[in-house]
Amino acid sequence: MIFECVNLSLTFSSQRPVEALEAVNFSVDAGEFVCIVGPSGCGKTTLVKLIARLLTPSQGNIHFHQPPDNERLQTAMVFQHQGLFPWMTVLENVAFGLEVRGLSREDRHQRAMAFIARVGLAEFANSYPHQLSGGMRQRAAIMRAFLADPEVLLMDEPFASLDAQTRIIMREELLDTWRENPKTVIYITHDIEEAILLGDRILVMSGRPGTIRADIAVTLPRPRSFSLRQLPAFDAIHQQVWHLIENEVRQSLRVTT
Repeated sequence: MIFECVNLSLTFSSQRPVEALEAVNFSVDAGEFVCIVGPSGCGKTTLVKLIARLLTPSQGNIHFHQPPDNERLQTAMVFQHQGLFPWMTVLENVAFGLEVRGLSREDRHQRAMAFIARVGLAEFANSYPHQLSGGMRQRAAIMRAFLADPEVLLMDEPFASLDAQTRIIMREELLDTWRENPKTVIYITHDIEEAILLGDRILVMSGRPGTIRADIAVTLPRPRSFSLRQLPAFDAIHQQVWHLIENEVRQSLRVTT
């Protein structure tokens, strides 16, 4: 086990307090790819921000079970909107985590170029984010997070702003990078198919305040491709997840059946 959330709750204080999460409990093993799905407003992003220590829980705790390593980040985040530094080139952005760790310029650029080349961005290494497409910027953001080598990589709908065709390619590239650089990943998505294609497990969240309704193992063989959607096992997991959140999604859209 690399970390666990124990009775994690968060209430945002304001004139009218808002309960975002209530009694969230789950654990994650090292090297697992865990996807979190759920309707809008159930607290998915809030949960990963708590894991990243960007927010402080009102109750409960997050326990990392490995001793602190001053040379290594506990977590790194990849956001939906790329979050690259606009004043840095692709190479400088990808190498940033290594710069923070004190590696020499030559060493960090050599390592960064290897990751950049892996996702077809070598010829854009000296370009700035505004000169790239959305998919290219997100590739750079993901490579930056992997190269920083955190204990846990947190990904908050990283492909949501991309077109459907680009998302397919980006998912494949993400899985290739993850296989070559094993890492614990927590991945938020609204897309049930995406969660099944990527995850070892799917945590299904719902409610306001949000909580974990189910923890579903995905036992489909790897490597995975879209052809798996034809398998009865794929459809069974999809139906199981959709059944857990369907009513809440329909209510949020004010759709009656």
